[in-house]
Amino acid sequence: MAKQPKNLANQPNDAEIQSVIKMLNLGKLADAESTALKLASRFPRVFILQHILGIVQSGLSKFTESSVSYAKAIAIQPGNPD
Repeated sequence: MAKQPKNLANQPNDAEIQSVIKMLNLGKLADAESTALKLASRFPRVFILQHILGIVQSGLSKFTESSVSYAKAIAIQPGNPD
């Protein structure tokens, strides 16, 4: 039997991820955090969202929140070198 494709409804689409990355790259950290938090609430098991949140929150000097986001990212993908 063929392997079933992943349910993409459990993942944000590329445009959603790219919008957060664009805000981050433009230095719009508060906007990036707000958008990433909304996406992470919809998609709590997506590594890249938790990782981006950690980066953004560090940039906002929200080190406690950043630590939590990084810990979530590590729990999702423990072997990821990022």
